[in-house]
Amino acid sequence: MMKFVRSVPMAICGLSLGLAALGNLLQPYGAVLRYICGVLSAVVLAVFALKVFLDFPHASAELKTPVPLSVLPTSTMTLMLLCIYIRPFAGLAAVYLWYAAAAAHLCIMLLFFKRFVWGFKAAAVYPSWFVAFVGIVVISVTAPAMGARAIGQAAFFAGFGLYFVALALVLYRMSKPAFVLEPLRLTTAIFTAPMSLCIVGYFSSFEQRNETLVFVMLAIALASYLYVSVKMLYMLRVKFYPTYAAFTFPFVISAAAFRLGDAFLAERGIAFFAPLAQVSLWLAAALVAYVFVQYVKFFRFVLKF
Repeated sequence: MMKFVRSVPMAICGLSLGLAALGNLLQPYGAVLRYICGVLSAVVLAVFALKVFLDFPHASAELKTPVPLSVLPTSTMTLMLLCIYIRPFAGLAAVYLWYAAAAAHLCIMLLFFKRFVWGFKAAAVYPSWFVAFVGIVVISVTAPAMGARAIGQAAFFAGFGLYFVALALVLYRMSKPAFVLEPLRLTTAIFTAPMSLCIVGYFSSFEQRNETLVFVMLAIALASYLYVSVKMLYMLRVKFYPTYAAFTFPFVISAAAFRLGDAFLAERGIAFFAPLAQVSLWLAAALVAYVFVQYVKFFRFVLKF
């Protein structure tokens, strides 16, 4: 058991987040698909929880480095999304759990800022910093279902502003030679997530939307998506690393943003995003399935079965 727990990478919670988000994305195609993704997400999150609680000294040591700590918020992001799944069955218990997850998310953010932002060092900056800075917008995505729209609106403005801070820091770091080692270079895929997450959070928590702001966000999200898609042609040729989890949620949330953007533009007689909304959906589903299978193979190899 401990051999299995010790082998669980911190990045696995990113896969859990991707599965939870994919379930919501596939909801129009049937409740069964949605709940399959939700159950798998919960199982993966439980595996991550085993890692933290049964091997806390090792996990704690990992969290003293920037990448593991910056992706740790994906665990609380996942929990907030899963609260939407259980809200119809758990009632107020789901709401209380959501508030606890949101509070935990803020605590992780503060810890990350204390360790790596206040004593800033450029060498510690990675694309995964987007998670620590902008992941708070998941509150905006989930807040309306919990009857907390005002909290969601505040979270959107915080995450949207922090996006530009993180973007400046990450672009500065990536401009330097010898950016990162191969496993961590895969986190470049995260680039496509933050603005798409802001779009989904904005549409979720705001009933009245500023047209100019939506156009700006869609333009940034599209540019980020195209950049990562080109990079992905190289990154998928790299052997499996746990950081493959970076291919899941970023592409899922981008597909969700493009679906919302397509509906928004269609109301204005613009069909530009229609093909992209469909292609990005199935690409996201394929990537999540591919990464999930690679993780299964990884654990089979570790456990020798």
